[in-house]
Amino acid sequence: ETTPINYGVVVMPGAALMDVYGPLEVLYLVTGRFHINLKIISPDGKNVKLTPPLGNQFNSTFAPEYVASASFDDDIDLDVLIVPGGAAARDTSLTYVDDYLVKMYPKLDYLISICTGAIFPARAGLYNGRRVTTNKNAWNLVTAHGNNVTWVAPARYVIDGNIWSSSGVSAGVDLMLHWVKEWYGEAMFNTIRIGGEHIVHGQDDDPFTDELGVPHQGQL
Repeated sequence: ETTPINYGVVVMPGAALMDVYGPLEVLYLVTGRFHINLKIISPDGKNVKLTPPLGNQFNSTFAPEYVASASFDDDIDLDVLIVPGGAAARDTSLTYVDDYLVKMYPKLDYLISICTGAIFPARAGLYNGRRVTTNKNAWNLVTAHGNNVTWVAPARYVIDGNIWSSSGVSAGVDLMLHWVKEWYGEAMFNTIRIGGEHIVHGQDDDPFTDELGVPHQGQL
């Protein structure tokens, strides 16, 4: 199987910063030893400016911006597509993200969802018959979608063939570190782990399932 080269990440209004940049930071460091490419894909190809969460009741101006390099209409070749979550998962108007995933999935080698980003492929039917996980703090919101999906808890992240999914936010970094070890080798993994001082969490390291009262279900 060919080592992945062309990566894309979907950025939509409300996409959580660490869901996007946590995994991308890990992959960015891979470029020191391997050739890989990245497309940051927004619905219209324009930059996506975030707004502070919870309605910005304190009138903050702390609003980073995703700089897009492609749109949903562009004909691009990707090996891997990463789908973040965040406030976007609660925005029911974003079904066009589902449509984009349906369009792109047959062309992909791998689909990766981070945190509540699982809601988009689940809602699109792409997780039907698959084992996946999501943020335990939004478990009921996300797991209400899809048919015959095996939602796994506890799980820091789940690998089911060409579908990789992480639990909440920072779990996306652990997923991507595992991805790097698998595709780019132990030496690359250790360079990133040690350089970034990562305390690596395994697939079954998930105290939040019990802390948040999520029933144990599925299998890694």
